[in-house]
Amino acid sequence: MAQRKKKSKKKVKLELSGWGLFLWGLLFFVLLAWSFVLGILVGRGTIPESFKRLAELKQEVVQLQKRVKDRNPPQSDVLKTPKAEEEKFEFFQKLSVKKEERAVERSSLGSRKSIRSKPSAIASTTLRYTIQVASFNSKEKASALVTRLAKQGVSAYYVMAKTGNGIFYRVQCGDFSSRTQAASQLQEITERTGLKGFVCQRQEPRP
Repeated sequence: MAQRKKKSKKKVKLELSGWGLFLWGLLFFVLLAWSFVLGILVGRGTIPESFKRLAELKQEVVQLQKRVKDRNPPQSDVLKTPKAEEEKFEFFQKLSVKKEERAVERSSLGSRKSIRSKPSAIASTTLRYTIQVASFNSKEKASALVTRLAKQGVSAYYVMAKTGNGIFYRVQCGDFSSRTQAASQLQEITERTGLKGFVCQRQEPRP
């Protein structure tokens, strides 16, 4: 057993011949020369195109990494943005609802005002005035007075009115939009015909 152990423990010796030493020395010299030449090229700025291309590729890789980071924001930012967008959407939605409510209120007020103003407008357009100079229970008498007034240069007509005392035919003159106009014309008719009439609301003449 002791002899086997002695046999297994053999020393490994690295022996180089003269040719091997020459090759190792040549390789070391080439490496030194190349590093020297590379240093000169770097100092002059005349780096070979391959090295320049490697530097450019490195810069492009860095730029691509930045773009990827910009396109893919952190998860925390991604989670925060939807909430912010929802809050903005809710705010604008509430604002639009308030504007619509105000618009509806304004339109309703405008419609109420227009409804209230319509009766007055209708009344102002339909309310007319005239001058009544006589009233008869006979249609023939009313027609005769109308003819006589026409000869005197006064345009007149008669209307039928039903009252509690029976049917009367009222002789009237003119059609005026205001009581003042009718009153001024009444004075002229009185001076021309001698009839004392009065201003009243106008009715449509009937045959």
